[in-house]
Amino acid sequence: MGCYHRIVPVLIASAFLVPPSPVRAQVTTATLVGVVHDSSAAVIPGATVVATHEGTGVSREALTDANGEFVLSALPSGPYTVKIELSGFKTMHNQGMLLGAGQTVRQTFILEVGAVEETVTVAGSSPLIDTAWPNSSPRWMRRPPKTSAWSSCGP
Repeated sequence: MGCYHRIVPVLIASAFLVPPSPVRAQVTTATLVGVVHDSSAAVIPGATVVATHEGTGVSREALTDANGEFVLSALPSGPYTVKIELSGFKTMHNQGMLLGAGQTVRQTFILEVGAVEETVTVAGSSPLIDTAWPNSSPRWMRRPPKTSAWSSCGP
């Protein structure tokens, strides 16, 4: 027990002499926060946002909310291509967006109105007319039988 009474004061003194070093966690990811507008500054809800890491090809996807906003968090740092699309608008590509470790990047994106495409699908059918047989067409389309003007006249 004689040895412990000398070691304890040395340990206590060394605890006060060594400056504390802050313990910091290494952050290796970034966050992309954005809002999507049209050219008239109206927000665009329901747009699909895809951020693709240009080095790895790994993609993350989000949808814009009712305020046109989206958040993509825990993105590995590096260069990204951001693609935003919604029916009725031109697809927007933003290449080379650099996201650094620990960064929160806030960006406003503007989508332009695209060409509206209409597709007409016709369902149903009309009756076919057989032109090879004279009696197969509807009654109103048949010609009256040919008669000779002289056949109805008597002698």
